[in-house]
Amino acid sequence: MSGHIKLWDVPLRLFHWLFAAAVIAAIITGWLGGNLMPWHGRLGLLVLGLLVFRLVWGFVGSTYARWSRIFAATVGVKDYLQGNWREAGHNPLGAFSVLAMLLLVSFQ
Repeated sequence: MSGHIKLWDVPLRLFHWLFAAAVIAAIITGWLGGNLMPWHGRLGLLVLGLLVFRLVWGFVGSTYARWSRIFAATVGVKDYLQGNWREAGHNPLGAFSVLAMLLLVSFQ
């Protein structure tokens, strides 16, 4: 054993990697354009599907995948900035980052 606890379940880990890869690939195909534009569109649909999955998984997934856990972390900013954050999962700034990223990509 490596001594660390795996907080995020397999579906959420897959989401993380697929989401990152799909967004990066969509950016690259958008920049390059031309014959890659059909792939750019497909990747956009993949990103949309992943966002829908994440929205749903935030309600039915494991403890650390739940929206309630992420939103609860955001109220601990003061404790985190003072070095008193001791919770498992995303710290408050990480929780804000997750929400901002998902909202920005959804808006896009």
